[in-house]
Order: sequence, then C-alpha cells, then structure tokens
Amino acid sequence: MKYTLSGHSNRNAAEEMLITLLPGEKHEYIENACQNERNVLFSSLSETEKTVLGRAFVTTENGKFEGACKINITGLDEDAVKRSKNRAVKLSVYRAVIKIIGKKPAWGALSGVRPSKLAVKCMSEGMSGRETEKLLKSRYDVSSDKRKLLIKTATAALNAKKDMRPLDTSLYISIPFCPSRCAYCSFVSHSVKNSRKLIPLYLETLYSEMREVNEIIKQSGFNISTVYIGGGTPTVLTEEQLSELIFSSREIFDFSNVIEYTVEAGRPDTIDEGKLKVMRDLGVTRISINPQSMVDDVLKRSLRPHSAEDIRAVYKTARGIGGFDINMDLIAGLPGDTEEGFSKSLDEIIKMCPENITVHTLALKKGADLKHDAKYESPMGKSVQGMLKYAERALFKSGYAPYYIYRQKYSVGGFENVGYAKAGKECLYNLYMMEEMQTIFSVGAGAVTKMRRADGSLIDRIINPKYPYEYTNEIDRINRGKKKILEFFDSDAK
Repeated sequence: MKYTLSGHSNRNAAEEMLITLLPGEKHEYIENACQNERNVLFSSLSETEKTVLGRAFVTTENGKFEGACKINITGLDEDAVKRSKNRAVKLSVYRAVIKIIGKKPAWGALSGVRPSKLAVKCMSEGMSGRETEKLLKSRYDVSSDKRKLLIKTATAALNAKKDMRPLDTSLYISIPFCPSRCAYCSFVSHSVKNSRKLIPLYLETLYSEMREVNEIIKQSGFNISTVYIGGGTPTVLTEEQLSELIFSSREIFDFSNVIEYTVEAGRPDTIDEGKLKVMRDLGVTRISINPQSMVDDVLKRSLRPHSAEDIRAVYKTARGIGGFDINMDLIAGLPGDTEEGFSKSLDEIIKMCPENITVHTLALKKGADLKHDAKYESPMGKSVQGMLKYAERALFKSGYAPYYIYRQKYSVGGFENVGYAKAGKECLYNLYMMEEMQTIFSVGAGAVTKMRRADGSLIDRIINPKYPYEYTNEIDRINRGKKKILEFFDSDAK
C-alpha cells in the first residue's frame, strides 16, 4: 500500500504497522499525495500542550476508512512524549486498516521483534499478570491466546533475571558458513563449496578480535555467564577447526562463571560422532539439531540436503555420547507442508524428548531464494495458524512451556517464533539476548555487540561487517573501534 504523512515524519511507525497488517503487500512512501487519491493511506499527527492526536484514513472503492488515537501527554518528559507520538501514529493506522481487511489480527496493534518486552516492563514495575493482560487488550487489541503467551514468556524472563548478577554478560561467536543454502534462508552465510579456503583466515581473524574483546571485558569487570556459537552452521567446520575454535575460546576468555555453552549444530549433514565428542569434552552444554521438518518431500523442496532418517540417526548418536541439552527447530509454513505433515513432524520430535523445541513461522525475506521462486506458492495464513495452535497444545500437553518469543518482518500471517522448554531447561542466552537483559559481546562477521546501561535506559550497538571477506580485510579497523565500548561503559560509570 502507498502511504503519506502529514504533521510528522515517523515513517517507521506507519510502515511497521502496514507490514504487520498487510505482510504480503509492497508498501511505498509517497510525498504530497492528493487527499482524493484512492488506496493511499494518509497518516497525520497533531499536538497540543496536553495531548497528541494521530489520525489515519484510506479511501477505497468500498468507501473511506478512518482511525484515530488520542494520548494524554501531560507531565511526560521528552522521551515519553516521543514514544506517545509513535504509539498514536501506529494505533491510528491500525484502527483504519483493520476496517479494510475486515478482521483483527491475533497480535492486534502490537508490532516489533520483541512482543513480550512490554509485558516484561509492566510486570517488573509491579503490575500483576492479570493487569498486564488487561493493558494488552485495551491498548493494543491483542487476542486472548497471545496475551496468555506473553504472560508466560514474560514470567520466564523475569525468573531468569532474578538469578542474574549485575556484571553478568554473554558472548556470541559468529561462524557465517553453511554447507549449502536452504531455500528459505535470508542470513548472510556462505556456502563452503565456494568459501572453504577462506575459513582458516577467518578463524585466525576471529581469534584476534576475541583477544581484543577479552581485554575490554576484563577492564570493564564483566563476568561471562553464557556463550553461544551461531551462524551459519558452526559444525560445517572440520573436527580439527571446531576443536581449535572451542579450545581457543576457553583459552582466551575467563569461562569460570559460564553456566551455559551452546553450539548451533543445525544441519545433521554436518554432525558426526567426532565433532560431538569434541564439543562434549571441551565443555559445550547445549547443541541444536534442527530438522525444520520430518517430511522428506518438504525437506527436499526446502533444499535441505538430508532426510528425516538422518535426523533420527544424529539425535541417537548425540544422546549416546551424552552431556548435552538439545534444541530442535521446526518451521511452520515450509513449501509443500500441510497441517497434517507439520503435526506429524512435531509429534515425532516430541517423542525424541529434546530439552528445547523451537517453533518458527516461515519468514519470506528479500534475501531468501524462495522469495524469488515463481513456482513457490506462499502458504495460507490460516494453515500456518493451525500448525502453531497444534504446536502450542501438543507441547503444553507434553510438559513444554513457552519461554521466549520473537517476531520477524514478512513472516507468514504475521505470526511468531516461540521457544519451548522443559522445566529448568530454558536457554538463558536466548532470554538474555531477546529481552535485552544484559550486554552481549559479539565477535565475527555480521556480529552485533549490544551494550546495555546498568539501569537499562540505553542500548547501543556496534555492528561488524556482514561478509567474511570484508571482516578479514577490516579487522584492524574493527579492533580499533572497540574503544567505543570502553567509552560507553566509562560514561555509564560516571
């Protein structure tokens, strides 16, 4: 949908709501549109000393559809007024567009990557779960099912926060290489077919950055509590390279306070007994073995070069070696999948009894090959909704509880990704990172270091170059830029 603004310049607020409500459409900003023009959303904002008022309207062949939101700003500081303006724009757009589409989405007007963040804030400030649910309903029109989901994930986050020490931090290590590219993948990762020769140089560069970051961690007084090696597919490394990486991480950093060490193994075609033993013997406590589906035809259409039997075999090997909590991912909405096929996949995974099961909604981002495949038929939102509802019921019945949640742009039906865990088996890194509870130090190509003020009032980021060859070429500049981290925490101390 085309849209234009009047009285404000908050394009992000208007477009974010359009993407949330109309995820399958292209949204285009235009200037100086005529108010008689059809199929253009007009978003305006006006302000008095006491209130801000957002208005939105769209004229279609079926008539004019309007929405408004007035918010009292009396006594609010500058930042709070800014947030109120943002909310007035979003809610006015929401109230206009839902009249066009003729239904209220499950998430109502609640947008953004971290939908549980508001619930966490409310409950940490003393509101009860019931009071928080009431606010989610009255202010954002969130459905009953999603409100309950948010209360459960917010409760898990607050429980994890209780055990956190003031100077706890986490470490993320990026290995942006994969054996091949899946059809739905939009991550910056390189097929080892084309970049295998780059890996030794990449690892050498990575260790240089790790040493630099370790000095900053020591000077700032942080204690590393969780470690996460992600990608890509980190187990695409050879057994020797993987051993060297994990050993080097333990040699460079002080891991005496680490309570969780995850390696995202992901693809079963990259996992063998030797690599599993290396990980166990070097202190890795949690791994992912991600089927995405247990239907061979769905795997084939998704360009996953393994079978369901490969998953079963690798999982059995990992359990035989022992010492790991295991996470397994499924994706709702893969090409060729059905509600019946997804349900059978989930039932089989539940019988395997992994400690974590993460249920993703397919997100068709611009970087994914599937997005540009003319033969691909996007799954219906109603079908994906059925998959997610089945997952919630089946997992709850089997003793799994939701503990973290996030949403992505362009996800089918505007639905969410939810991590489920057995009691006491929540992935702490996922909670700390998703709820922005602590500073996350990140190293490697595409890594994002997220710095958090002690009181949570400010979060800043340092982003490394996305591509491995850029990263290796620019490591001197990257390491010099680390002084910004010390400056951030020096100012925090003052």
